[in-house]
Amino acid sequence: MPGCKRTLARSGRRIANLGFSIVSQILALQSSERFTLEWASEYLAMKRPEIVEVQQRGGAGDKGRNVLAWHDPNTVPVRKWTLYQCKHYASAPGTSTAATEIGKVLFYSHRGDYTFPEEYHFVTYKGVTSPFQDLLDKPEDLRKFIIDNWDEHCQSKIRKRPLPRRAAERGSLLQPP
Repeated sequence: MPGCKRTLARSGRRIANLGFSIVSQILALQSSERFTLEWASEYLAMKRPEIVEVQQRGGAGDKGRNVLAWHDPNTVPVRKWTLYQCKHYASAPGTSTAATEIGKVLFYSHRGDYTFPEEYHFVTYKGVTSPFQDLLDKPEDLRKFIIDNWDEHCQSKIRKRPLPRRAAERGSLLQPP
């Protein structure tokens, strides 16, 4: 697509000694991220002219970001962006997945690793569970769920050194900037 730069980070790591089903799942996840990358680079960029670059960041160390659609060129000091979080599970992602994934973005944004995204979308071929959809439909309930369940779903799943819920609450981690 003219005007939209696509970046695909490739890893030189080899997958060895893994069972076929695990390899299939990894490849399926990579292809769902790849599909989202292609879709955002071509179709979405055509429909939304403010998108100037699309990047794939999935994998270890992605800080909760799979596919990013940048709204501003990299010459802008604080760039606006949209996040596409790709999930490829045997069943629809539920509230625990939501809390963990959204918690990652809240944590790393609050810490200053990157800005808050303008939009956050889950991409999943199985849809989401009804309780997860209920939380998405009511942002205040989603916020409360993440705070109330931080210890179970976020504390040790975001980084090696856990961030206790009280620190998240005290630091207004779950408040928009």
